[in-house]
Amino acid sequence: MAKTKKELIDEVSSDTGLPKKDVNIAVNHFLELIKESICDGSSVLLTGFGSFHVRTRRSRIGYNPKTREPIQIGAKLVPVFRSSTSLKEQVEAG
Repeated sequence: MAKTKKELIDEVSSDTGLPKKDVNIAVNHFLELIKESICDGSSVLLTGFGSFHVRTRRSRIGYNPKTREPIQIGAKLVPVFRSSTSLKEQVEAG
């Protein structure tokens, strides 16, 4: 089951004893910094967790689902997360 941002904020608040308001501000600012960095073309590396960066998706031929007519889909930039080796190992271990 997926955890929401609110649930994560509640958990950090209860684990650290910090007020939820302060944790919420910190989490939102942290996420905003990641967004700004990757929008500017920089990568964000969180050692032991993974990295966020932007990748160019090549243009390709797609198909209209109604008419099955081929259409050209243009190249675009997409955000990408790549997990670290240690995170992958922890997930595999359960």
